[in-house]
Amino acid sequence: MSVSVCIEASILPGETIVAVLDALVSLNERLITQNRVRMPPWNLRWVPDELVVCDASACAYADTSKLQDIVVLMDRGQGSCGPLACAYAAWLTVVDGRPATVRLISTGRDKWHVVALADGADGTPEVAFDPQVIGARK
Repeated sequence: MSVSVCIEASILPGETIVAVLDALVSLNERLITQNRVRMPPWNLRWVPDELVVCDASACAYADTSKLQDIVVLMDRGQGSCGPLACAYAAWLTVVDGRPATVRLISTGRDKWHVVALADGADGTPEVAFDPQVIGARK
């Protein structure tokens, strides 16, 4: 079964976006717990939000980003920052046993970048897992 949820609004405050992302983290945790996902999300490639086309002059992007769960991401082998950060946070929580969450980083008016945050192995709080860094390592 597949369900699509769409929020159409002229502006969404950061708290609302985080609430939606937290729901996706929760869903991903359930999928991982049910063994629907067996590989860590670190192997997924980061692709900028809804890349439409790139040529020699520039890249074009769609106005919105779709939030896919970790199963869809694994099927595609890639994702944008929102879905990937949610996949990272879920994996860190379920498999690594580290409480994790997501954080929005403003990149301009009504533009956001999403990273996962978790405690480091040494207990240092808020180690960032950035999809642009992890997903660009390939």
